[in-house]
Amino acid sequence: MANLKASEDAFLSSVAKQRITTYDGKLWELYDVGDRTLTPLVCLPGTIGGPLIFHRVISALQLAGGYRVIAIQHPVVWNHQEWVHSFDRLLDALHLHSVHIYGVCLGAFLAQKYCAVYPRRVLSLALTNGFCNTKVFGANSPCIKMLPMLPTFCLKKYVVGNFSHDGTSDVVRATMAYMSSEVKENFAVLYEWLCFSWIA
Repeated sequence: MANLKASEDAFLSSVAKQRITTYDGKLWELYDVGDRTLTPLVCLPGTIGGPLIFHRVISALQLAGGYRVIAIQHPVVWNHQEWVHSFDRLLDALHLHSVHIYGVCLGAFLAQKYCAVYPRRVLSLALTNGFCNTKVFGANSPCIKMLPMLPTFCLKKYVVGNFSHDGTSDVVRATMAYMSSEVKENFAVLYEWLCFSWIA
């Protein structure tokens, strides 16, 4: 975990977080790295984690040169339609006519939804651990509708407690410890997204 935290600190010392409020009133936070004349790769994080989960990828692409990468933190929205339209407004605010999108988990789901509504703005789509429907989460958890009513400490224990460390390498354990610390630090923002992604 020390290596991940050290590389995150190095990234944060060289890249400033930007905040953009779109005309629908949504606050987007992002890290924008690379030549502003290039068509960017927009990285959409999943439910667990934020734009900093991409810091090593961004650093590697920055070092290689010839890339522009934008990693975003989702604003608080209550359904995917609202997110899709707000994301389109973010691209307008950044003066981006088209983008490449990389989405992880919930980010992959939202990337597909955006691509379905605005296909001309998406040059390519890369997805990791994505899904095309959130109903499966509700089907596997009969009490899922109660999540918004749970105290945050219960929900935090539920989420962080589900990280399994059995039979994993030291690198994987370090990564899981890093993600657990990210969840604990950013849980207020994640709380809305957990409720949204499991219920929407």
